[in-house]
Amino acid sequence: MGFQSYRIGNEATAMPFMQYNNVPCEACSGRGVLPNAGGRLLCNRCNGTGRLYLVDSSGHRLPPEMVSINYPNGMTYTGETVDGARHGTGTMTWANGMRYTGAWANDKRNGQGTFLWPDGIKFVGAWKNDKIDGQGTQIFPKPKYNGETYSGTFVNGIQEGPGTQAYPNSEKFVGNFVNGQRNGPFQHTLANGEVRSENWTNDVMQGARKDGM
Repeated sequence: MGFQSYRIGNEATAMPFMQYNNVPCEACSGRGVLPNAGGRLLCNRCNGTGRLYLVDSSGHRLPPEMVSINYPNGMTYTGETVDGARHGTGTMTWANGMRYTGAWANDKRNGQGTFLWPDGIKFVGAWKNDKIDGQGTQIFPKPKYNGETYSGTFVNGIQEGPGTQAYPNSEKFVGNFVNGQRNGPFQHTLANGEVRSENWTNDVMQGARKDGM
């Protein structure tokens, strides 16, 4: 009964898959054997109209299970799954060194998570359908970068909306970002603590600065 077999890798297609045997379907109550190419487990007895799920020896539906998956392309996933999909908390590592740790839902990054790029850039914050979306902080570390941080709103991975751009010397810009650029009125705090009011268009300051209060 329940979970009987599990394997990864399809030599013929070089695509990862999981195989479950004798797994119940919530639609037709049948049991099937299903190779799955990365996604929700669908029943092969009712033509994919029902989802398969795992049960314990008493027939009770199991909570997210912890798995460790090595994909043929060098990616790895360690964390929780539900119905064969990444769901819960887990870590995905790419062959080039990228790494995501955080929340998953329906086989995609959804919720709060941390992403690290190979060059050291780091993002901590909200994800939606595999994209950075919502409130978060992105850090551009030294020595490769200038140590800048951006904290604010992101839409589809781009700085969009209210945010703060700060630098290690205490200089910072507070205002609205459009497509990753400063646009509109900004409060600019200099390294010496002086505050100025500025107006920006597409990352270019317009007119003269005005001393802030």
